[in-house]
Amino acid sequence: MPHKMFNSLDSPKQAKEVHLKSDKVCLKAQWLCGLVSLLLLQALQMVLPTMAAAQSDTTRLLVGFPPGGNIDSVARLLSTEAAKVMGRTIVLENRVGAGGAVAAEAVARSKPDGQTLLLTSSANTILPALSKSLRYDAIQDFEWVTVFARYPLVVAVNAKSPIQNLAELLQRAKAAPSRLTFSTPGNGTTPHLTTELLASTAGVKFLHIPYKGEVPAMLDLLGGQVDFSLLTGPTVLPRVKSGELRALAVTTQQRWKPLPEVPSVAESGYPNYNLSSWLGLAVAKGTPAAEVDRIFKAYSQVAQMPDIQKQLESRGIDPVIFSPAETLDLARKEIKQWQELANAAGLKPE
Repeated sequence: MPHKMFNSLDSPKQAKEVHLKSDKVCLKAQWLCGLVSLLLLQALQMVLPTMAAAQSDTTRLLVGFPPGGNIDSVARLLSTEAAKVMGRTIVLENRVGAGGAVAAEAVARSKPDGQTLLLTSSANTILPALSKSLRYDAIQDFEWVTVFARYPLVVAVNAKSPIQNLAELLQRAKAAPSRLTFSTPGNGTTPHLTTELLASTAGVKFLHIPYKGEVPAMLDLLGGQVDFSLLTGPTVLPRVKSGELRALAVTTQQRWKPLPEVPSVAESGYPNYNLSSWLGLAVAKGTPAAEVDRIFKAYSQVAQMPDIQKQLESRGIDPVIFSPAETLDLARKEIKQWQELANAAGLKPE
């Protein structure tokens, strides 16, 4: 008798039972897929706000000058501690160009949420006097937050130079107009206009050699490529201390504590000559007052830390604390002052 193969679906009842079981398996699978999708969605809803918050905790500080100089190093010193106080990550970005105008314009056009800061200096108040192509308003497009450091500028020559004091420098300039060369961090910077004011005050003419930053300007002074420089005190101080540079005068009316033997320009025969440089912060116009206050308090707290003050003073920097209102007042006064000085020196906007 031929063998008959068994077929489990030969019975209609058996087939129905199999189909029912199959449907139940599919329903369970669909339920599990739905549960997994729901859990994933809930996880994403929890993670996304955290990611957004993490992104919002990153603040950019735009510096309009190259890394390695006095301005950049002070910004990094204070911002490292300010980041801890604010519970944020502060990332420095060097936006070099146009004497600081590139960085200033970027901040002026940034979202006014306090997450993009501008490291300001006296250069920001000089720019309106020397540049006719600024695409922002130096006062109206910013909320001025604070000033936290001040220091003089120093007239210096190479230690091998035969020039021993400021009087000799000016005598040589009078004897050979536009022959003595001086280096600066660039056109429109504080050292540039400060030197031009010295020339105007003394009735002499120098030849300006602009560089892209204080460090290269000082390096060529050390190399003998220029006759003298008028740079920020903290930048030249180590080279004066090492004997590589000779300081002829400081730009403030009083002598500078780190170099007490160096006379001021004022006591060298020009009593009305009194200039200094400073560092501070600004943000885009429209930044909420609470956020401005938060940034101000953080940097003010850092500027009062004994260790930070000690480090600043060792570089020849005076720690100060200006409120937002005081900083705005300083900016307005200096913009007017530099405009008057530029006019007196015969400097025209370019």
